[in-house]
Amino acid sequence: MGYIALIDNNQKWVLTPNHLFDFFDKNYRAFSFSKIEDVNRPYSYEWDIKEPRIEGFLHKKGDSVHFDGALDDCFDFVIKFRQIIPLSENILFFDSSYNFNTIIEENTTIENLKQIFK
Repeated sequence: MGYIALIDNNQKWVLTPNHLFDFFDKNYRAFSFSKIEDVNRPYSYEWDIKEPRIEGFLHKKGDSVHFDGALDDCFDFVIKFRQIIPLSENILFFDSSYNFNTIIEENTTIENLKQIFK
């Protein structure tokens, strides 16, 4: 299943490709990260984390990442992702079917997310 982490942009902060690349470099040993050249697509960059296996995209607006992987791996990803977003910004986390959603807080845990997404 796919997941989305949307930055609520209260302060107009924008996630840049450099933010995301540095995040991957700090948290994952093997990954690919490349620019999407097709201007008609809604995404500017795509990535593939090798271990754990998570694939995803950075939206052109810099307000969200869309990703897919095993449920626990995606929970771990979004919790780590929270660390690079200013605390003044809310991160809305939901599945691509919009069945479940929550705000990722500074102290959100994988167990918290398992309760919401069960």
